[in-house]
Amino acid sequence: GRGRENARVTVVFPGSAAVRSARVSFVATRPSGGSGLLRVGSLDLDRSPLALAFGVASVVSGRLVASDGRAIPGARIALERRPFGGWPAESLGTAVTAEGGAFTVLVPPGPSGRIVATFAGDGRALPATAATELRVAARVRLAASRRTLRNGDTLGLRGRVGGGYVPPEGVIVALQALAGDRWRTFETVRTDSSGRFQADYTFRSVTARTRFRLRAVALRQAGWPYEPGASPVVSVAVRVRRP
Repeated sequence: GRGRENARVTVVFPGSAAVRSARVSFVATRPSGGSGLLRVGSLDLDRSPLALAFGVASVVSGRLVASDGRAIPGARIALERRPFGGWPAESLGTAVTAEGGAFTVLVPPGPSGRIVATFAGDGRALPATAATELRVAARVRLAASRRTLRNGDTLGLRGRVGGGYVPPEGVIVALQALAGDRWRTFETVRTDSSGRFQADYTFRSVTARTRFRLRAVALRQAGWPYEPGASPVVSVAVRVRRP
């Protein structure tokens, strides 16, 4: 009888104003088990190299075709998100290909990771797998204990890194002040295991009334599946202390 065809899976992120696509190619490995199976063909993917905003859902669409270009309708495609940092995979459900071999699945808001589409194979085609990366910017919040101070006063800063997946050692956060047109780090702290952080800063060298613009930036690190992200700016005014 006729052997089963090689299969090609194409996965596409439609993108957004914050995401551009770059085409890459992978070669799938030979499936294990069975005798006389044909090698799976190459997989063409679109990946998203830039970070999405935190809390934004994405739509993954793709198409399943045989090595000769014929669409494979009615096939089940299992999708999952594998967060970076070694966190457990999350099932995104199963899509069924339409007449043209196309399928679509909604990726809910979540961490950065690899989106993996798997076709287990059937009587028409061999198994095939495609994967692409989805990167998500961290969400950071910052609050100041006071908005008006005098030189010599201490400002309390509190904040939190959202989204979960915080490693036991916490996440490194840089506290920054805007100096001219550049952000400069004046202190670095580490969150607790829930993502909360705090720091105190005493103003000692203010010689004229000055308004400081502050922010917190969560930095990229191993074991934490988010891209760097900054909090909204917090503004505080510091006046000279009268004798």
